[in-house]
Amino acid sequence: MPTPRETILAALHARLSAQPATALRGDVLPERVPAEGLLILRDGEPGEPEVTLSPLRYHYQHRAEIEAVVQGADRDTAFDTLTASIGAALAADRTLGGLCDWVEAEAPRPVDLPVEGAASLKAAVISIILHYSLSDPLSAEAPEEPDPPAPPSEPLPENLIPEAEAAFDTAGAWSAAGSWSIAGGVAAHAATALAANLEYDIAIPEGWVLVSYRILESNLQNGINFQLGGGFYNVNEARSRVGVHAHLIPSSGHTRTRWIAQGGWEGVIDDAAVRDVTEIQSRPAEIYILAGQSNMVGGSAVPVDPVLDDVHPLISYLAGTTATHLGGKTGEMRPAVDPLQHYGGTVLGVGPGMAAARGMLATLATGRRIALVAAAKGGTSLVGTGSDWEAGSGDAYLNAVAQAQLALSMLPAGSAIRGLFWSQGESDNGPNVETSYPPAFQAMLTALRTDLGLPDLPAVILGPTPEGDPEGRLAAAQAALDETSGSGFATPGVRFVAGPAGMTVAGDDIHFSAAGNRQRGADAAVAMAALIA
Repeated sequence: MPTPRETILAALHARLSAQPATALRGDVLPERVPAEGLLILRDGEPGEPEVTLSPLRYHYQHRAEIEAVVQGADRDTAFDTLTASIGAALAADRTLGGLCDWVEAEAPRPVDLPVEGAASLKAAVISIILHYSLSDPLSAEAPEEPDPPAPPSEPLPENLIPEAEAAFDTAGAWSAAGSWSIAGGVAAHAATALAANLEYDIAIPEGWVLVSYRILESNLQNGINFQLGGGFYNVNEARSRVGVHAHLIPSSGHTRTRWIAQGGWEGVIDDAAVRDVTEIQSRPAEIYILAGQSNMVGGSAVPVDPVLDDVHPLISYLAGTTATHLGGKTGEMRPAVDPLQHYGGTVLGVGPGMAAARGMLATLATGRRIALVAAAKGGTSLVGTGSDWEAGSGDAYLNAVAQAQLALSMLPAGSAIRGLFWSQGESDNGPNVETSYPPAFQAMLTALRTDLGLPDLPAVILGPTPEGDPEGRLAAAQAALDETSGSGFATPGVRFVAGPAGMTVAGDDIHFSAAGNRQRGADAAVAMAALIA
């Protein structure tokens, strides 16, 4: 895993790569300066840290340097433009996506260069001070994560099952038949040939109820079905995968909840919850489109954490594919829990969408909620004629438009499409990506804004893994689209969030781990909140 120091310097270089000049890192000054100008990042030294105790932290003011060189008759203007664009890029995100505490630049210091044609050049050194803290000067720890946005202050619906019984800390009023048992804060079922019921009697009001529970262990055989009694309602969806499971159910005033372990299933559950969400379901929603390829879907079958990836009553989503083992059907609005069922039929693990949605909760006005449109598809491309995301005609593009419009039509009056979270580009990465990708994205976004009737629709681009993009080409192409980049491709209403380093799936440099996707989703929410503020 790269050290935090290396991760921060790599992120700084990625920002420089989005500037209208060739950006190098640590290279020898070439004999000839490129016509568009030259930037060379020198890593510099962290210097002596200040030390605080309890907890032990080393606080650095790391001085790096940028050698900036331009040439030509209008070199004074070109140099001024280049340095101003560097300043604007740093000012737009003083933490480099949350990787450090603060970044600041000093005024340029003119220098003479021993290269051919020096008389036509203008050069200077710009000192960059990177403020960051570590628990160990040599550690490969990840930088401290930024604080997540605060959750909404309004109280959420209470669990109708009392807390101690919902957590299975006590058997209480539970009725455990067959080989169900309650002990140690869980309800466990041993595999038997016959189905067995775990029941709890409560008065459930008429309207909509959100039922959820966590499967902590499972042999993946058959699974659990859920029913309401006292006026029968059968979900008719057997669940067996480890993670959080949730159902949105219309209640006619039921009096019993029933978890049915199918014959052959063995496993452990906890955190059973039944919440009245009738009022929440009547609220208009802020709709966010999740689009791109596999790093939006969830990369690979990375595990869902039953605690970290919990359901939230204020977040729902429109399923993009049918997955019977998870219960969702294409075009159905459901409680949002990972893995989200995106377009294309592949249901994997934890993507960044849920973390982004949780981050956006802090922006909600009272009386509103969030709805996601799961429109990503693994292995899809953006660049070139006939690509999946080609503006106005690609299959994935057309699906995203249709699903966003469907979500808007299904939700209460006053709902609105607020933004696009985009994670794509691995299929398009290559030697020419820095010139081919930005115009393709601009064309796609322009078409999307037109088709949805939202000319200012905000978009946040979630960058690739640094390990899967070792030369930084794709990250540079995407960073150039950021409205603050100073690049010729800078696009109003677009922000770029660099992918965190050292957070990939084991043995796979392309796809983010579950922890990586949670982090990048949280980072993307911060960027989106800034766009819609």
